Amino acid sequence: MHARAAVFFGPGRPFELREYPVPDPAPGAVLLKIRLSNVCGSDLHQTRGDGGNPIPPGGRVLGHEMVGEIVKLGEGVSTDSLGQPIQEGDRLVYTYFYPCRRCWHCTQGNFSLCTTRLAHYKESADDWPHFSGGFADYYYLRPGHFAFKVPDDLSDEMVSSANCALSQVIYSLQRGQFKYGDTIVIQGAGGLGLYAVAVAREMGAEKVIAVDGIPQRLELARQYGADEVVCLEEFTTPESRVQRVLDLTEGRGAEMVLEVVGMPQVIPEGLQMVQPGGAYVDVGVVSGKFSIEFFPAALLRRNARYVAVNHYEPFALYQALRFLSRNQKRLPLDRIISHTFPLERINEAFDQSEWFKKEAGKAGVTRAAIAPGL
Repeated sequence: MHARAAVFFGPGRPFELREYPVPDPAPGAVLLKIRLSNVCGSDLHQTRGDGGNPIPPGGRVLGHEMVGEIVKLGEGVSTDSLGQPIQEGDRLVYTYFYPCRRCWHCTQGNFSLCTTRLAHYKESADDWPHFSGGFADYYYLRPGHFAFKVPDDLSDEMVSSANCALSQVIYSLQRGQFKYGDTIVIQGAGGLGLYAVAVAREMGAEKVIAVDGIPQRLELARQYGADEVVCLEEFTTPESRVQRVLDLTEGRGAEMVLEVVGMPQVIPEGLQMVQPGGAYVDVGVVSGKFSIEFFPAALLRRNARYVAVNHYEPFALYQALRFLSRNQKRLPLDRIISHTFPLERINEAFDQSEWFKKEAGKAGVTRAAIAPGL
């Protein structure tokens, strides 16, 4: 049996639909049918050419933020990572990285620091098992995975962002030592930013302030629990945005500023929004291509911390599922996904996800999703 995958060959080139043989799962592995796979900001970095993992000659299947349905279990797999029985037809969310469990960091329990956790990103789509990314009909979940069964009452639209955006936010707030009664400024109100608003609110934030340039996103941020929003259409300069945050925090600034835009230009102004003793938590700028002029005194004079967070520990994914279950009736969690496309329209999905383009901004895209079954 053969199935489709959208293969990426490099920046400036469209995805190409190709067919590959569907693999049987090896012992410890799982074959999944993709239900929904989202266009994440790091996918956009890759397609823009902002930097990222090298693309092998045979191309690579991108996509890592997804939910899948079990088609076949490899020998020895009968439960998820918490021991819950699983069978064909069940849905799973899973980490998109694979810690080796044999390096120094893994032995310390720091799976997010494993230096080979993304080794499969170097594989060509031409090589077995072919389906190594979410923009395809199937996904091959390798042995040694962390995976959790999805509760029946959570929709695909609610859980498709769990294994990246939501887990990343939960872990980032923990790493940044966010606590009850703190004020947080969230730079960016896309998928990660909206989740950050909701999670900070549930953790007992005194005030949640969201900053973005797209009014539709900021309106949704209010629905997710933002007390205040700062729109770039109104506050057009970094100085005005910093002053607005200071005005909203009695001149002190926020205990935490969270960067989830993915563009380094926002970092200098964000550092000025941090109050003395606070933390600037950087999640979005994953591209190695970008740089900024940095003044260490912006942190030193405030005794502030700069916390960089890339990936998360697997426990955060289970916490993400619990968060969704607790809040599914209170929050419009299915609205994180604003646009859904069939696999054959993946190039259109990426084009509309480029929020800095005028036409994309008007579309109000928060997260575009690819549904191969459409």
